[in-house]
Amino acid sequence: MTYTFCTLLLLLSVLHFLHVECVTCPHGCQCDTASISCCKPGESLPDYIIGHPNITTMTLNFCNTLDITRRTFSNLDDLIELTIRHTNIAFIDDSAFSGLKSLSRLMLNEVNLQSMDLHRAAFQDLQIQHLDLSNNSLTTINSQMFSGLSKLKTLNLSRNKISLIQDRAFQSLVQLSILNLGYNSLSTITPMWFKASANYSSLQIHLMGNSLTEECEYRGVSITENQWFAHSLVPNISFTSRDVKAPECSKPSFVDLYKEVYVQEPFPVGLVCSANGYPTPRLTWLLPSGVPVSSPMGSIFVKNGMLILNQVQLSMSGLYACIATNSEGSAANLYRLVVIPLPAPRTTTTTTTTATSPTAIPLHPTLSPSAQNKTTLILIWVCVGLLLIALAFFIFYVLKKVFKWGKKKMSTGFEFKKFPETPNILMVPENPKPMPHVYEPQTGVSQ
Repeated sequence: MTYTFCTLLLLLSVLHFLHVECVTCPHGCQCDTASISCCKPGESLPDYIIGHPNITTMTLNFCNTLDITRRTFSNLDDLIELTIRHTNIAFIDDSAFSGLKSLSRLMLNEVNLQSMDLHRAAFQDLQIQHLDLSNNSLTTINSQMFSGLSKLKTLNLSRNKISLIQDRAFQSLVQLSILNLGYNSLSTITPMWFKASANYSSLQIHLMGNSLTEECEYRGVSITENQWFAHSLVPNISFTSRDVKAPECSKPSFVDLYKEVYVQEPFPVGLVCSANGYPTPRLTWLLPSGVPVSSPMGSIFVKNGMLILNQVQLSMSGLYACIATNSEGSAANLYRLVVIPLPAPRTTTTTTTTATSPTAIPLHPTLSPSAQNKTTLILIWVCVGLLLIALAFFIFYVLKKVFKWGKKKMSTGFEFKKFPETPNILMVPENPKPMPHVYEPQTGVSQ
């Protein structure tokens, strides 16, 4: 009886040990009391890695493609260091490492990490002190990527393809002491990356291996409160204070961000792209398909920054983009090309034969709506001017008729003429012959 009980107890202990071992060390991993090392070339990793609360370090090396979500790492409350190398990370989700409460060092090296594969809140509010993202394919550092990393002291972004760092991208890193940006594609630097009026006196910025521009002054460097920035640059670049005042670097910009262009096939059209910014922006045209115009493509080519399309066809309709890029950033100007199809030929039918004569095609492309509106406005004003002139003549004519009619009504009918010559009254005899007496008919009484 006692022997049977001991055997059963031993068997339960073995099963418990195997269960703990299975839970503690996932398939494809090697485990000890404090660390887990997973993956070898050709081996697959489970979707979820269930560890043990006592594990402090984990290394994933040469793993298969990995998606990191909030459920990827479980039961790793004491994990301090997580290293992932030589593994293709497809995506890092929102707050993917938030379950690792004790995590202090996070290293993601040579994992083919791209900017589009990284959620903007992937590292948000972590309590880590060291973050290593070197040897990846990052191109852009946005302003929210490192939000909330208030305890971060070391950030390694070297050997990526970073060409743009947005303003205030590092403003949450108030305890940052080392920022490694070496061997990227940066052409400008600016204290605007950091929090305004913060104390970064102990910060060291490594910039070796970048092609920094010397055409303009880096934005914000001349401001008094940003003098710490020049002192934080490790002396391995040609950053010197020049005696000659250079203009400040500025991002590209466009006056109009969107235009519509109307043209009738098969006429040619040229799309003009003019961007502001310093240094002078470099222009790149994108077709509606998203393909850049780097060399002549049939009847489409770029000349002096203008996109020229010869013999426009209906299939060329769509949205064209002009991308302006300089050391400070980039901007886009969009053109919607609307191609008006060639009118159908006019058909003339007779009793014996049928002849076709093409409709006359104007020798110039169809005007855009703005030009048509301007032309219509000019024609309206010309018509109004002609109507005013005609009205003036009509009023003058009416006034003239009224004046004549009034003059006629006010006339007396007396026509003044010069008196004819009157005989001199002095020649009349002074004592003319008296007039004969007038006698009344005789009644017998003489009067």
